[in-house]
Parts: sequence; C-alpha cells; structure tokens
Amino acid sequence: MPLGYTWEKLHAAMQMLVAEGTLAARLERALVEAAILDKDESAFPDPAVRERWRILVDSLTRGRPRAEWMTTIAAMSADDRDLAAQEWLEIFTAIDRLTVEEDAWRGR
Repeated sequence: MPLGYTWEKLHAAMQMLVAEGTLAARLERALVEAAILDKDESAFPDPAVRERWRILVDSLTRGRPRAEWMTTIAAMSADDRDLAAQEWLEIFTAIDRLTVEEDAWRGR
C-alpha cells in the first residue's frame, strides 16, 4: 500500500476527529474512515508506527465487530478517549513526516 494512501486515510480520519459531535462519536467515525489500513501491514512502513496503530485500534475496538465499535468506545473513560485522540494525532504526524521524507527523497 503506498504511503500516500495511508496519509490520505489518516488525514480523512483526522477530519472526522475535529468535526462536531462527542469525542466517542468522532473516534468511531475516524476509525471507520481508516479501518482499511488494518488489512495491510505495508500501510505503515515503520514498524514502531505500525505497532502504535495496532495498539490504538485494539484499544478502540477490543476485537469486537464494527457494529459494536461505538459501544466499545463509549464505554471507555473520558481520559482514555482523550489519550486515544492524542495518539491518533501523533500517528498521523509520524506518517506525515514519513511522507515528507519520501517526497524529498523522490525529489517532489
């Protein structure tokens, strides 16, 4: 999976996180937006970022099916939801940096 695609999915997810609504609802919409990234390990070329993504998704879904994600997220404490949103931002920032580095390397 191209790094640019990963960036696009995470960027769209970030837009969901800053939209209106409760943090639980915004986290669920962001997760739905970026869920496809879970299906391809190459979406995260940096193993450390890939592991952070896996931990974030696991904390939000608890391995439950998509239909139960909102219930799972709503059951998290407010502090845990805040931490999840912060981690999402940090993962997006890491991918953004990798994208900039890749573009510089390719001379774009």
